[in-house]
Amino acid sequence: MFVVSSPGYLNNFDLKKIENWVLCHNTYKDISYKKSFEKNIEEPIKIVYWGAVRQVEYNKKICKLFGNDDRFDFIFHGDGAYEELRLFCEKRKIKNITFTGKYFLNQINEFAHRTDILFNAYETDYVTTPSLAVKVYDSLVYQLPLIVSKNTFMESYLKENEHVFTFSLDDNSILDKLYEWYVHLDIEKVKKSFERLHSQVEKDEEVFKNRLFEFLIL
Repeated sequence: MFVVSSPGYLNNFDLKKIENWVLCHNTYKDISYKKSFEKNIEEPIKIVYWGAVRQVEYNKKICKLFGNDDRFDFIFHGDGAYEELRLFCEKRKIKNITFTGKYFLNQINEFAHRTDILFNAYETDYVTTPSLAVKVYDSLVYQLPLIVSKNTFMESYLKENEHVFTFSLDDNSILDKLYEWYVHLDIEKVKKSFERLHSQVEKDEEVFKNRLFEFLIL
């Protein structure tokens, strides 16, 4: 039995030739909801990233894009290259982007309650393109709208979900589209979107447990 955390990996290394594979989501043992979706009806919209702060050149472009757009506040939580990015923003007098540095996992709950949209866009490479990132599940359990990168497996996997926005730096009007998307989110449709994904993850996890049990007793 071959276990993958994302079906996107099946397109790499000839894994698509493997028939006996099973999906094990890269998530928590408990995927019950920790909060309900609440839409911010006041500006600025709080876009939040948590995780390792890397891909410096890509994130400099993110800072330039969002910098001093008063429709958005952008917060980076995480260790890594945040000091370099902080200096980058200071030199350009960017006031609406904040870096908080290292955090502990038990702080994510607090972050989530101060987030309108969870940022999960990366420069695409052989690691990020096929993956289903942990923040997909953070978005799910905290019912947070999610930003994902264009031309990734996450985009194709989540494309039918109303709570997901596809992001590309190549689109000159991307912030206008992001703003309009969030402002016009239908609360009931978004909640149903989370429910569909939650149900699918639960079904996948049940299949994995059954397949694992069968494998162990053979």
